[in-house]
Amino acid sequence: MSQSEDDDRERRSRTDVRRAEAAREEALARLARDLVALNERRLEQLELPDPVLDSVLDGKKMKSPAALNRQVRTIRIALRDVEWWLIRARLDQLLATGVADDRSGREMEWVVRLVGGGNDALDELLREHPGADRGHLRTLIRNVIKANAGRRQKAEQQLARTLRALLGA
Repeated sequence: MSQSEDDDRERRSRTDVRRAEAAREEALARLARDLVALNERRLEQLELPDPVLDSVLDGKKMKSPAALNRQVRTIRIALRDVEWWLIRARLDQLLATGVADDRSGREMEWVVRLVGGGNDALDELLREHPGADRGHLRTLIRNVIKANAGRRQKAEQQLARTLRALLGA
């Protein structure tokens, strides 16, 4: 680990770390619930890794809400071990167009990092892409953070579209 990485970790407060972790876990929980809601044909189109697919299929069999919540936690654990942002991007593409596309999905990773990481994550994105509009990105991030449950997904999709254009995906 380089000296600059050590400095970055020391600079991040525990609150920032917790906020980033909470944003990631919330995104994983929504993805898990979305996967359980899909029918088997669409699950096949996503080409999920076997541990995730097995957990999702088990979750589809659950009738009890308490059992389903426990299974969603199991799916989240399985998703942590894979590149879940790629699955999220393919799922979004499948729901929008009916075809699962193998795009990079890097924008969903950045959405979670920007919402949970605060200014540090935004500064990192701007270092990689200096031509980006800081004010516009900050507004989109704030919209995601302040949105209620019903509007949050729409705000995240708007931020993802902007990041997709920025990243050239």
